[in-house]
Amino acid sequence: MERDVMYGLLGHPFRRALVAADALRAPISLSRMADAVTDALASIPEPATPDAPRATPNLELHLHHTHLPKLDAAGVLAYDAAERTVVDVDEAAVARLSGMSETLAAECADALASD
Repeated sequence: MERDVMYGLLGHPFRRALVAADALRAPISLSRMADAVTDALASIPEPATPDAPRATPNLELHLHHTHLPKLDAAGVLAYDAAERTVVDVDEAAVARLSGMSETLAAECADALASD
């Protein structure tokens, strides 16, 4: 997976939470995935920007229509939209994305601390 694609996938907090969630195993239902994202977002300290999404009443809708299809198109996972279930996960791709997400978070924290 190209670095630009990986950065694009990590561009939204919901997708970062998805790849960081220990629950990202197949099969997993959309509702369980939404719970994992909610838990992951709740464990993050206050967002760096006031408009950073932390949760939404329509999280399942956002995951179903936007975030899971993007991860599916990139080959990170296979999402069966009709069944609303992640049916397969490329664990190596998830590990790469999770590692990159952690690196970006650390770099951002360092940058903010030096300001």
